[in-house]
Amino acid sequence: MNNTVALFFPSLQGGGVHRVMTNLADGLLENNYFVDLVVARTVEIQQESELENLRIIDLQAHSILTSLPKLMRYLKKFSPNYLVSAQMHVNLTAILACWISNTGTKLIISEHNDVNSVFKNAKTIKGRLVPLLAKFLYRKANRIVAVSNGVADGLSAWLNIDRAKIQVIYNPLVSDKIFQAAQEEVLHPWFQPDTPPLILSVGRLEEQKDYSTLIKAFALVVREIPARLLILGDGSKKQSLKALSTKLNLEGLVDMPGSVKNPFAYMAKATVFVLSSAWEGFPSVLVEAMACGCPVVSTNCPHGPSEILDNGKLGRLVPVKDEKSLSRAIISTIEQPVVKGMQEYAQRYTIDQATRQYIQLFIGMNEQ
Repeated sequence: MNNTVALFFPSLQGGGVHRVMTNLADGLLENNYFVDLVVARTVEIQQESELENLRIIDLQAHSILTSLPKLMRYLKKFSPNYLVSAQMHVNLTAILACWISNTGTKLIISEHNDVNSVFKNAKTIKGRLVPLLAKFLYRKANRIVAVSNGVADGLSAWLNIDRAKIQVIYNPLVSDKIFQAAQEEVLHPWFQPDTPPLILSVGRLEEQKDYSTLIKAFALVVREIPARLLILGDGSKKQSLKALSTKLNLEGLVDMPGSVKNPFAYMAKATVFVLSSAWEGFPSVLVEAMACGCPVVSTNCPHGPSEILDNGKLGRLVPVKDEKSLSRAIISTIEQPVVKGMQEYAQRYTIDQATRQYIQLFIGMNEQ
């Protein structure tokens, strides 16, 4: 048998990487691969219906680092033909596990972020150490995948390796499931008829997403037109963002209700979707919003937005941390939304297309 694939990522708690890996799992299942979802911890989440045909391996570890010995035991016991991992700290653990266990499992690591930005913005020794370790350990993987051309270029420079050795595979995102989910009802009162334009953002409430700039930009927007801002997600910055909203007299105009199971229904009904990030690798939410038919505005951060938005043709791009430019782009998009060709362009990022590229990687490794 040469068609068993293990997908290794932190948890089933949700978020971008969770969606990417479970989407890839769906694609591989449809192509007659056996798939294991290997997670450091399940975080006591109920299994979703799309996971029913997958074997879930819960390593029951407190962190990715402490999952190393258990991942090694999994590799020795089950010997999957391929291990695919995502995110830098996860990739490093996967490399060490494959290297030490020496089971013959072929490893593909997937980088989802701009490594230079991760290093520069790290606040802890651990945060700066992880990118430095990547310089030495990433070469031990059988294949390196980047989720955008910008990530690939930055990773090539960081690792000092030939750019041709890094393959770009966009995240597997678009399928009929998104369009079906987009049709579901949203119970939030701001989506009722005859309500002001709704600005939506979705993502972790962390420094990388720079929601403070979005909230400042929104304060400028409501000086000129009525609007409301809804941010879906959880994270460590929630209280400080609420305090900023209060300071800017935005009570009742900004809502941060946390994560939701179906953000696509919100995207399909929002007036404009905004990505305010300081850095990214490939912001999946931009593609998902486009697929749902929602006009988008984004910072032109490294990396991904300019690729996804065809250098601004499919949505307005603004400088990072520039609330004035962001507010103007939001107002312009509310008044004159850019939607032509947007949903068609999102079809570049289908689950089927990404799955076929991964399968070609598997075949190429077998032929060597």
